[in-house]
Amino acid sequence: MEFQNERQIADRAKQILGSKLQSRANSFKQHVNGSGAAVKDVEVVTGVRRYTKNGNTKSYFNSLSIKMGKHGFIQNFGVDTQRKGGTRKRKRPKSISYNFKSHYFKLKAVPFINESIEQSKVIPFVLENVMKVRTEDFFLETRNILTRQSH
Repeated sequence: MEFQNERQIADRAKQILGSKLQSRANSFKQHVNGSGAAVKDVEVVTGVRRYTKNGNTKSYFNSLSIKMGKHGFIQNFGVDTQRKGGTRKRKRPKSISYNFKSHYFKLKAVPFINESIEQSKVIPFVLENVMKVRTEDFFLETRNILTRQSH
């Protein structure tokens, strides 16, 4: 597929990485934190800048980011820490409070983000296509400058 500009490349890269991340995140159990966000609520966001010069508007693909709740990143990188002790209070179904001691906590890393990036092959896709579009733009700009100078 030939891309005309970097906005199209960004949209396709977002689709490729998003579908791979979503399929990997769906392998986790449904876990919801207090805010209602789940690991499965992963989103890919692109950053494309628009520049206007001499009436021509060009788009430049700047970034491809992954957005999800912090527990998704914790699941990806794992945890190896000491949890603090404290007191918990509950009012329903009946009022109760209890203390708990500090304890060691280890969560094995499940590197689904890196695996998704590698399996989707989004990095080579972006590099190849952005290079093609920018090379074409460079040659067009150079040709336009040379034709203006020769007149």
